[in-house]
Amino acid sequence: MRRHVERRAARDIGAGRVVGEDAGQRLAGLAGINPAAGEGERAAGADRAARLRNADRVDILRHLTAIKPHDRRDLLGPSESSATVRARVEQARDRQAERYAGRSWRLNSQAPGAALRDEWPLEPAGQREVDDAAYAGRLTQRGVTRVRRVAWTVADLMGVDRPGVGEARTALQLRNGEPLLVSVLGRRAG
Repeated sequence: MRRHVERRAARDIGAGRVVGEDAGQRLAGLAGINPAAGEGERAAGADRAARLRNADRVDILRHLTAIKPHDRRDLLGPSESSATVRARVEQARDRQAERYAGRSWRLNSQAPGAALRDEWPLEPAGQREVDDAAYAGRLTQRGVTRVRRVAWTVADLMGVDRPGVGEARTALQLRNGEPLLVSVLGRRAG
């Protein structure tokens, strides 16, 4: 519906047609734009609206920069072979299949948010980290569910039975595009 209204209003405006007040206001309202604002303000409003529409559709956000020739080595430590990484991913998938046995889903990414919250909660301290981010307005409820899924995936990859503070922080950092700390990534089940 929204796309139809936006396309129709944009087509009418592009064709030089007079757009009725309702259609113009609907388009402006959908995009978060003040119709009385100047051109720069309208562009900023449109950019903000696009970011908000897409923000909850992203699980992991990473900002990448070009690697300089002298920085080609891994700054986080010794690199692992593809076979080692593959074995860890297979183990994580096996953990997920065991956890969700008898369910209609097999992976953390497929688990419903209510099931994760009720049947496989994070450790209380980890849940507090996620709740704090939500209460501070850095996460929507959909974002909270996505962080839980990523926290479970991080725990599975690290061989941890239940996500705690470290896994929750790592998931929040991945979600928000923040740098990861080597100490958090190095945590392994003992």
